Amino acid sequence: MGGNRDDDFGAELTRVNEPGLIALREYLASGQAVAFLGAGVSAPLYPLWTGLIGDLVDAAAGRMSGEEAATCRALAAESPEEVVEIIRQQLGVPNYREVLRQVLRARTDPETGRSWTPVQELVCRCAFKAVVTTNYDPGITDARIRVRPGASSTGFTPGRTSWAWISGAPATCSASPNSPSCSPTASTTAPTASCWPPPSTGALTLASCRTSWPG
Repeated sequence: MGGNRDDDFGAELTRVNEPGLIALREYLASGQAVAFLGAGVSAPLYPLWTGLIGDLVDAAAGRMSGEEAATCRALAAESPEEVVEIIRQQLGVPNYREVLRQVLRARTDPETGRSWTPVQELVCRCAFKAVVTTNYDPGITDARIRVRPGASSTGFTPGRTSWAWISGAPATCSASPNSPSCSPTASTTAPTASCWPPPSTGALTLASCRTSWPG
């Protein structure tokens, strides 16, 4: 019985996703598709909002009452930015940044030893013209080098910066909350740009983005 339900679900999933998959294949075949990656591609190596806020609440436990901590956890799903701002104020900027550095430190899978997720590797195996990520972790660049050994990575530079493709023309990356800093990772076949908010500022909320990148 369970097998039949799984088969039915798989068939329905295929049917629903088929138009999108057909379009994706066409975009990839055109050589013009650009992938935009959010936090989900880095999970479970790195926490999503709820897990991140849980770690921050744990770090701020000594500065918050049990009731305040419970309230922050309860609000995490609906108002994550507000909760992060409360915790930042409770910890103070220096402690807050140190906690973020610990929570968002480079990680590896305990079983495979890899510093990237299967989804990140899958993205790198697809023929995207470029990849842009708002994540803090280096997983997508590590996966890129694994999939295409000829690719190189320059790391990333906090703050406003200009960059050029290793295999293409120079371009300017404007600093904004959506793409605060950029770094190129490219090969002669398909460049990849990875964007991170500067880890020194720990900009997780819109307010902190405005402070870090005014204008």
